[in-house]
Amino acid sequence: MNRIQIDCFMTAANTGSIVAAAGKLFLTQQSVSQNIQALEKETGCALFIRSKSGVQLTESGKKLYSYAVQWQDLYAGTQQKIREYYSGIAHSFHIGITEYVDILGRISSGLSSFRKKYPDTDITGLQHRNKVLLEQIEQGDLDVVIINELQIVNGGDFDYVAFAKEDLRLFISGYQPKKATQETTIEELRKACREIPHISTSYGIWETSDWEEISRRTSSFLGYEITSHYESENFRSCVLNLDTIPCSVVCDSRFGYTPHNKDIFNIPLKIDSRLCILWNRKNENPLIREFTDHMTEFYQ
Repeated sequence: MNRIQIDCFMTAANTGSIVAAAGKLFLTQQSVSQNIQALEKETGCALFIRSKSGVQLTESGKKLYSYAVQWQDLYAGTQQKIREYYSGIAHSFHIGITEYVDILGRISSGLSSFRKKYPDTDITGLQHRNKVLLEQIEQGDLDVVIINELQIVNGGDFDYVAFAKEDLRLFISGYQPKKATQETTIEELRKACREIPHISTSYGIWETSDWEEISRRTSSFLGYEITSHYESENFRSCVLNLDTIPCSVVCDSRFGYTPHNKDIFNIPLKIDSRLCILWNRKNENPLIREFTDHMTEFYQ
């Protein structure tokens, strides 16, 4: 039993004619007859007395008609409540983006596309540290955050969808010529960096011991002394350091800014990492599902 069968049945009952019902529903006479016959087969009852002058409801047909009227009223009421619910929701959407994704990079195209799709919706965004983003989404200040899969912490009442695979790479700068006795090949350096243990997150927020080890290895290769170990406040400032001081950073060559400098070494990291959209399960903003579906489709 479906909506079109009910509509054919009730319209034929109201007009007293299959032909008239077909005209009102913009269907063929055959289609109306077939839908009514399917309904009669499902209920196991003859619903109409058919004659040359038209159709009349049988007793079984009258009972079904009374139920169908109640169903129509319930259906219309439910639709109205849904419209009232969605019209009562503020047309706003708050997005948080991890500071280690470059908002001027490829991620911006997906966000711009979503804005065009919902021009009447007030969409705001901010970039911040992952800890702050997770706190704000728990408090309800953000609807969703875009965050690296490996940066999602356990314990929160979150749902998330991975929408794009990343390409994480280690970039190192500050090369100085070395004596022949100290030479290390770039392949040896790549191998050494891939073997760093306990890499649990990306974009330069590994454990301190991991950073100390990668600094020791890259500094040994590049020929400079380690002077400090620190985190830059955001992705772009972290990358800009490559052009100013000897350093090593982890960037995403797909969603971040990739340096194109022959003096900067580019080492792929063997880390299976994806960008995710994360939200609080208690958040009922209907745009969350629209946003996750849009971004997943956009980056396929």
